[in-house]
Amino acid sequence: MREPRTIYLYIAREFFKAFAASIAAITIIMLANEFFEAIHEMLLYHASVLSIFNYFAYRAALTALKISPIATLLGVLFTLNSMTKNNEITAMKTSGMNLARIAAPILLASLLISASVIIVHESFAADLYYKSKLLKHNKILKTGFDDKVSSADDVAFSSGEGITAYARHFDSDKGVLENVFLLYRKANGEVFRRIDSPLGRWNGKEWQFYDCLIRDFSGPRQEETLKKASTLSISLRERPEDLVKSKKLFEEFTLSEMKTYIDNLKKSGGKFKQEEMNYQFKISLAFANVILALIGIPFGLGAGKYSGIIFSFVVSLVFALIYNNLLFIGQSLGSNNLLNPFMSAWFGNIIFLLFGAGMLYKARK
Repeated sequence: MREPRTIYLYIAREFFKAFAASIAAITIIMLANEFFEAIHEMLLYHASVLSIFNYFAYRAALTALKISPIATLLGVLFTLNSMTKNNEITAMKTSGMNLARIAAPILLASLLISASVIIVHESFAADLYYKSKLLKHNKILKTGFDDKVSSADDVAFSSGEGITAYARHFDSDKGVLENVFLLYRKANGEVFRRIDSPLGRWNGKEWQFYDCLIRDFSGPRQEETLKKASTLSISLRERPEDLVKSKKLFEEFTLSEMKTYIDNLKKSGGKFKQEEMNYQFKISLAFANVILALIGIPFGLGAGKYSGIIFSFVVSLVFALIYNNLLFIGQSLGSNNLLNPFMSAWFGNIIFLLFGAGMLYKARK
């Protein structure tokens, strides 16, 4: 019998081979399905072969990341089924290896996959996926695509010098902020002034605010002094074009971009619950690789010699459907204020973690 370290490396290598084959196959199937759905429209617009190739190449990385948890589950099932059929699992158990030691290299490998998902997403996958949308509209369909939103609700931004601002509505074309409040903070974060205005307008050089209510806070008790001003000119560093938001979907943003946006919303008192939930969802989806590996281990070990590819696909499909439903339930609970953003995004992972840990504990007996 080989030394334990050699066995661990062998299990990890077999798992990575099965995972690589699974993720490559599923990604190709997903892209092929997209190709056959879109090719007719693309040919109608006389798109070049290079543009079509680049479009799908840009989408490949993020598509692979999305289906990586299912590929991980398939990789676990394929690996353990193969080792069971070849009597390798029996040999390992006979030599004194318990279930935890057999599972350890697979769980560690799945953790590395989760970390890689985040790194690849942040490095280039999200940006390439967004470029595919720009390429489709500007070079394939030739409809033109402005990647900026000219108007938006709940706009929040920090303007330096301790000023943060929130507007209920923003219109870039008109250079208008509606239902605005500005907070002025000291270096220690203490608010010493708040200005409320129903309308702010960009005059080409600075922001002009109308019907302003000015609250100054002073003293240890933060005593409030009220003043009114029919017009008030404030030199915020942001111009209308600086406040224009991207048309990116949340899956097209990197985590760092989302974190920056959420921090700005928090500083200005804007609403950020949905954005926080999306941010946590990205992270939870990456670590679903570990969770589904944990689920797959007891099923792979208990499947028996006569299970195979069909069994693995059926198990993966069932758990994929269950997992997607749990994600939907978690998001619904979060949207209805029944769970905080973290718990709503991690709801599916937590349920599967408990279930997988229970199955693994039962299998040890």
